[in-house]
Order: sequence, then structure tokens, then C-alpha cells
Amino acid sequence: MSYDANLDFNTDEDYKESPLVPDGTYHANVVAVQFNAEKYRIDWTVTLVDNGGVMTDGETEIDGTQHKFTIWLPKPGDENELTASGKMTKRQSKINSFARFVKDMKLQEKTVSAMVQCIDEADYLGVDVDCTLQTREFPEGNFFNQIQNMRVA
Repeated sequence: MSYDANLDFNTDEDYKESPLVPDGTYHANVVAVQFNAEKYRIDWTVTLVDNGGVMTDGETEIDGTQHKFTIWLPKPGDENELTASGKMTKRQSKINSFARFVKDMKLQEKTVSAMVQCIDEADYLGVDVDCTLQTREFPEGNFFNQIQNMRVA
């Protein structure tokens, strides 16, 4: 069996780390919102716009990159399990995070069911937001950007 020489590469010469957006606050537009009932979460996807600048590789534009922000929802059993700090239940912690998000985004929807209805009607698409990105590391040593918080612009 032969391999097309035009498709060949050398890992020492051709490997490149995935570029990252430097830590900071960036302007973005909401481009997708998905309710995932099976995993008890709502995923917001934003595209960075009107920021200028380049990523850590010195050449990839920051604007146009997409990032996700996840709202974790209470799941069965969370009312019986404490957070890592032991200060409250996981259910209460997730409700508090949801409430902060609703406040930061200046949303009228105060319940998950109301938010899901707005998701179904695509009400959040195009909303201007400011999101704070932070570089995080997976246990395997791979780095990625994560939205720490997001608020309406």
C-alpha cells in the first residue's frame, strides 16, 4: 500500500500548537444557543467581533473565532451533594450561577423553561455581549480558551 506523497507531513516540522486568544474581555455576538436536556446544560456560542488583534501565534485574527459558554443546570441528586467548598448544595450553586447569568445578560426570563422557549424562538441570536476569556489547561497539557463570564454589551 502506498501513501500519496502530496499528503505526507513531518510532525517535527509541521506540528503547530492551536493558537489562543490572549486573556481579556472581548466583544462578541451570540450565534447559537442550545438547550441540552440530556446533559443538563445550556450552551451559548459566540463569535468575537470588532476587537482587532491576533492570537498567540501572531498571525491568526481574534475576530471571527468562536467560543462557548455553558450554563450548568441542576440535575437529579444535586440537592444531596455539596460543592467542593462544602458551603452549599450543587443544586443551589447552579441556581445561583443561573441567576447571576440572567442578571448579567439583563434577561427577562427567570426560569429554565422560559429561557428554553426563547432558545426555540431564536430570540438570543445576534445579541451583543462582552465575554471574558481565560486560558485553561486540560490535564494532558493541552491549552484552550474558556469564557469565564458573559454579559450583555
